[in-house]
Amino acid sequence: READSYVTVAGQTSPGGIQLKNFGILMYEGMHDAIIRHLRLRVGTFDSWPAGSGEAGPFQIWRSYNNRPVYNIIIDHADLYWGIAKNFVTAGAVTDITLQWSILAEGTNTGHYYGTPHNDAILLDNGNGTRVNLHHNLLFDHEYRNPQNKRGISDFRNNYIYSWRGNNYAYVSNVENNGQVTWINFVKNVYKRG
Repeated sequence: READSYVTVAGQTSPGGIQLKNFGILMYEGMHDAIIRHLRLRVGTFDSWPAGSGEAGPFQIWRSYNNRPVYNIIIDHADLYWGIAKNFVTAGAVTDITLQWSILAEGTNTGHYYGTPHNDAILLDNGNGTRVNLHHNLLFDHEYRNPQNKRGISDFRNNYIYSWRGNNYAYVSNVENNGQVTWINFVKNVYKRG
């Protein structure tokens, strides 16, 4: 929330590090100017989100229902594991989000997203004028969305994607979505089947 803005979580300063089990992080309601570093997030099959939301991922950044934007967020050296549906999501009025030097891995098929098992890496579903940067990350053992850019502007570069399955390695969708623009810089990424 906006009241929780101007936050730095420096996990590298904690002896033994910081790990959240069965819960993830959700940023919304105008949250801004936050730096999250050196966290291990392991959601698993426990549904930590509100009943009926269908979402349970390690890291999610959403616009609020009153459309207050979320902006200036850096996630650095994070481990995002065992997300139900997706391991990393941005949606709505979010901008200037960076995910760097992180591991996104092993989305789980044992949980259910609206009744259907999912095992997805990254979904970027933003509006016009949004910017999301993803660089120097390791993604492994996901079936879908490695990444998926539905709307907005994203920069996906110098990432290593290992053990992806099916034909959904990376894709851009909704190129014409009610006048909203989808642009992606896709530079020097490596895809290796496992």
